[in-house]
Amino acid sequence: MKEDGVTEQLQVCFDEDYANELKYLKEKVDAGADLIITQMFFDVAVLLQFVQDCRAIGIQVPIIPGIMMISNYGGFKRMLGFCKTRVPKVVADRVEALKDDKNGLKEYGIEFAKETSIALLENNIDVLHYYTLNLEGPVKAVLDALGRSNEVVKEVVDEA
Repeated sequence: MKEDGVTEQLQVCFDEDYANELKYLKEKVDAGADLIITQMFFDVAVLLQFVQDCRAIGIQVPIIPGIMMISNYGGFKRMLGFCKTRVPKVVADRVEALKDDKNGLKEYGIEFAKETSIALLENNIDVLHYYTLNLEGPVKAVLDALGRSNEVVKEVVDEA
């Protein structure tokens, strides 16, 4: 909320840019892309709106959401700089509050990824991609919390 009491709407990009990006994405799919893996995101509602917008313009390939594991403060800030991803205030505030508590931040990252995963699964998004930043432990903790570790191992073994 701005100082004048007006609620500020945050968007990933401006409407015209967003429409152009969707059009460009549709061109890629029409040219033969089999699936879409999103960049990292921190707001399930934004991801679900993106999927809805893609479907509305005829993009029917699987859309796999990219979930970044928040494991350490420096890595989190670097990735935000690279990707220019919008972070909801509640998440940004929590990360800032835990920036000097390595274990607390790692635990929050696991809980946040678990809650995000549950919300996506409940909304019929059944394939998830985790950006691990070379740290498999937090992802394993999320999969364990979801009761999905054995499913992932089975799928990997079955595909081999």
